[in-house]
Amino acid sequence: MSSKPGWFPWIVAGVLALAPAFAEAQQPVKLSVFLTTFLADANVKTRGLPWTTGASLPVKWQSPKPVAAAAYLQQQGFTLSREGTARVAVGAEQFDATIQVLGNDAGIQQVTIGWNQLSGPFDAAPRSLGTDGIVLEPLKCKRETEGASYGNLVHVVKAPGKTASALWESWNCAHDGCGYGITILYRKSAVAAIECASGG
Repeated sequence: MSSKPGWFPWIVAGVLALAPAFAEAQQPVKLSVFLTTFLADANVKTRGLPWTTGASLPVKWQSPKPVAAAAYLQQQGFTLSREGTARVAVGAEQFDATIQVLGNDAGIQQVTIGWNQLSGPFDAAPRSLGTDGIVLEPLKCKRETEGASYGNLVHVVKAPGKTASALWESWNCAHDGCGYGITILYRKSAVAAIECASGG
């Protein structure tokens, strides 16, 4: 995995390409519900979540089943992918979000939900998760020293009845707005590959 948020262009392009999918209003799903759905149940050892995970969520998937992943993703060990759109509720706000689920024959091994917003600050999502009882513990990089227009934070995410995992929070701004995303990382190597924008 690249340490830079390479999925931000995917978010921007994805929202534009999938814009017709948002023509019909989607039922919003709370960010906390989305994340806990894709966290493994406590005390359950798994090499990957089943590809049926998330079937109960109001997501409009591009394909009924995962398809072959792009070549650059296959180089990272992700042979299968699935993409879709959802309406995500973050506190009092709602965003049209794009979703990317990556994995292989063993199951799902990385999940990203991202959306575009006009500007920061970028603490609304963590605050909404905390309100819903999800605990984020600092693991890598610091909000105080990351850039206002580009940054990475990695947390340990803990939710009742779920196995703790790594959660990558990242943002990237340009003249026309900011891409923001949260990614559940199941692989330790993926965490190691992320670099702090501050260099710390």
